[in-house]
Formats: sequence, structure tokens, C-alpha cells
Amino acid sequence: MGKSVSEELAYDYAKITLEQELRRFDSLDNKANKFLGFISVFLGVLVSLVGWGFDKFFPPVTVMQCCIVFLLFLIVFSLSLAWHYLFKSLKVAEMPTLKLDNVVCETLCKFEPDNISNIITSYKELLSVHKTAMVKKVEYVESAYNCISFGAIVTLITVFFMMVSQIL
Repeated sequence: MGKSVSEELAYDYAKITLEQELRRFDSLDNKANKFLGFISVFLGVLVSLVGWGFDKFFPPVTVMQCCIVFLLFLIVFSLSLAWHYLFKSLKVAEMPTLKLDNVVCETLCKFEPDNISNIITSYKELLSVHKTAMVKKVEYVESAYNCISFGAIVTLITVFFMMVSQIL
């Protein structure tokens, strides 16, 4: 076949780059799934706690109770928004793959000098499409993370207000 060392290096580099991008894609999906599970559990616990203390804060009469109800609303809103972003990030998208049909097989079996160049170009094009999809996926996961962070801060403030309201 007579491949040169530079052709082998170029092919290996293109292949490794694409594999890294695909691993990054899977890693982001795994993170989104973990965040989604966390939010689902947290919302379940929150609903249980609100149900347990419903008679203490509903209907809100004092300013403190009004603040607590508002903060509970903010928590549910931020976590619901995070849930929405995570579902959007996990949306099944049509991702292109390398083609391996009869035409490609015939072309590759001829061992023409341009074959390695065509393969590397195919990797480059596929990588470009994956990176475009990854930008949107990263935006969704980052937005969800920001909503979760905001919800966590509001949760701490709400717990503090609940403790203070029990003292007063």
C-alpha cells in the first residue's frame, strides 16, 4: 500500500480528534442525565416538604410567610427551567456518521493516493457538524447548571427564613 508516515499521522490525528469529540458528546449527555435525576429527586423532596408544612405557610399571612412562599415559587421555577434545558440538551438529534456504502468501499479498495485525503476530509466534515451540535448542547447544559445553582442558593435562603419563622 505504501502509506507515508505523514499520511498515517494525519489519519490517526483525524481519527483521534473525532473519537474525542464523540466522547465529549457522550460525557455531556451523561452529565445532563445526572442533573436531570438530581432535579427530579429534589423536586420530589420539595413537594413532600411543602405538603408537610402546607398548613404553616398557606395561606401566607405574615411578611415572612409571604417571603417563604415566594422563595418556594422561585425554587420550583428555577428547577423546572433547568429541567426544561436538560430535556432540550438530551433531545435526539440527527447526527451524521461516516458513510460506508458500496461506492465508498470501491473507492477505498482501489488504494488511490487521494484516499487518505478523502478520509481525513470526511472526518473533518463530520467533526464540524458534531461541534455545531455540541455548541447548542453545551449552552443548554450550562443554562441548566445556572438554574440549579440559583435554585440551590434560593433553597438555602428559604431554609434560613423557615428556621427564623419557627423562632418568631
